[in-house]
Amino acid sequence: MGIDFDGLKSENDRLGHEAGDDLLRAAANRIAECIRDVDTAARLGGDEFVVLLAEYDVAHGGEAFARRLLGSFSEPCLVGGEMIPTSASLGIAYFSSDSVTTDELLQRADEAMYQAERAGGSRIVSG
Repeated sequence: MGIDFDGLKSENDRLGHEAGDDLLRAAANRIAECIRDVDTAARLGGDEFVVLLAEYDVAHGGEAFARRLLGSFSEPCLVGGEMIPTSASLGIAYFSSDSVTTDELLQRADEAMYQAERAGGSRIVSG
């Protein structure tokens, strides 16, 4: 799953890099609170994160997780005494047995995430 923290660049420009770093930490904390011990989360750079969900039922688990994560981003963050509205764009790619490489899986999740952004953000797109 690719995750882009919507609007971080504009908030970073408006409030400064320290506030932007606080928002990134808040995003990382929200992701960490949603994942399980068997899942893996990482920041790819900028305001992009990736989550590898292990052993999820494709039909139900991945989508339910994505909705829960998206909901966690709907809560504003308190930064420098100001409540900052937050949202995220999520792109999901499912691993299948058709010999998909790690790079291909990440590329599909990234493309789905950008589709979510182009559609206005604060949404989930499966790719």
